Amino acid sequence: MPKPKRESVFTLRMHTDTLVEYHIACELRGATMSGLVHQFMVQMIREEKERDPARFTPKAKATVMKEMEARAKLKRRK
Repeated sequence: MPKPKRESVFTLRMHTDTLVEYHIACELRGATMSGLVHQFMVQMIREEKERDPARFTPKAKATVMKEMEARAKLKRRK
């Protein structure tokens, strides 16, 4: 499995009003917008690893990584 990048960019589409309200909610919590999304993702991954650890083996992750790279390559060609 290739060494994962330290950081990746994650694009999320949402209504402007949702983005504004999310920004306000993050300020009220004293957190960054990306920090809260990251926290949610880590929590969800932890829960799913407990439920289905076989899906998170190095071999399974390598397969998913190849699929993601292939999709990204096709998208770049368009």
